Formats: sequence, C-alpha cells, structure tokens
Amino acid sequence: MNDPIFILIEQRQSNDESPISTIIQQAITAWLTKELSK
Repeated sequence: MNDPIFILIEQRQSNDESPISTIIQQAITAWLTKELSK
C-alpha cells in the first residue's frame, strides 16, 4: 500500500541533502505510518 503522503515524503527525502532534515522526515514517516495503521 503506497499512501500519497508516504510517496510525497519519500520524494522530499531524495531531494533534500541535509541529513538532519532526512532524520526528521523519517521520524514523521514513522509516526504517520503508525497513525495510519490504527
């Protein structure tokens, strides 16, 4: 299941060279995945 939000975040990660931003995006992705799977 590819959620549009998840795809959007993945695209932003690949375009962002900042490791801190990548970590933040991964944390948001993990939280969203947890929330969406409830």
